[in-house]
Amino acid sequence: MIREHSVPLKKQLVALLERGMRSGEFRRLDKGHTIVSIAGLAAHYFNIAPALRMITGQDPYSKTNLATRKAEVLKFIRYALFRDPEAAE
Repeated sequence: MIREHSVPLKKQLVALLERGMRSGEFRRLDKGHTIVSIAGLAAHYFNIAPALRMITGQDPYSKTNLATRKAEVLKFIRYALFRDPEAAE
């Protein structure tokens, strides 16, 4: 599964990051750590969903909360990667 899905995805993400850095659109970052950080933004939310439910009293999997999480993750990535994040909107 890793060879079939994760390895090709990593190659695509590395190529995307290299293009963005080369063009000057992205900040210069360590590509491997950037990919791990992006994956962590997505995975960690689901890892702590039971605790979030207990702490907030809300359903982390509700359509509203998932939509909010998606928007916030994309915003976080935009501000982390892009030299001019406002232009990237």
